[in-house]
Amino acid sequence: MPSYSEKLSTDFSQGTLQKTDNTMDFALQGEGFFVIQTERGLAYTRKGDFTLNANNELVTKSGDFVMGKSGKISLSGRNINVDESGIIKIDDNQVDQLKIVNFENPQMLIHAGEGLFKDQGNGIIQKDSNSKVINGSLEISNVNAIKEMIQMIDMQRTFETYQKLIHAIDDQDKLSTGKIGKVG
Repeated sequence: MPSYSEKLSTDFSQGTLQKTDNTMDFALQGEGFFVIQTERGLAYTRKGDFTLNANNELVTKSGDFVMGKSGKISLSGRNINVDESGIIKIDDNQVDQLKIVNFENPQMLIHAGEGLFKDQGNGIIQKDSNSKVINGSLEISNVNAIKEMIQMIDMQRTFETYQKLIHAIDDQDKLSTGKIGKVG
């Protein structure tokens, strides 16, 4: 008997924002994605738990570069401030702006691991102007645990119903096989 699965898709709806007070944590409010330079090309993420590498460049936890309007973002200074539009200031001097993009069709993005997504050319990149950068916060999961638990219970009940049906068919098969053997 063949089995089927529904098409998997990612829910890109806004998750809850959690305050961390870490100046290297960034959350996006809206539909945008941070642009990341990996060894395999550009990738996109909503996961904003960044850090500085040995060269004071803003990177992801795995060491990939967070991109700004001018390229890689270098942060050497004491007083780092990032406003809602992603403008980065060090000691009140603007040094760069976080590069944030949006996709006309984010469902076309492909998972690349570690919270990253790749565009295969069919997501249609757009400049993002609606997202707000919230410095010192992270976006946490957008999963509704109660809704998911209800769906899991419903699936379990459906599975049990099918299992009982299969047992009933099997019992009928054994019964009819036994009767055929007695006739002959």
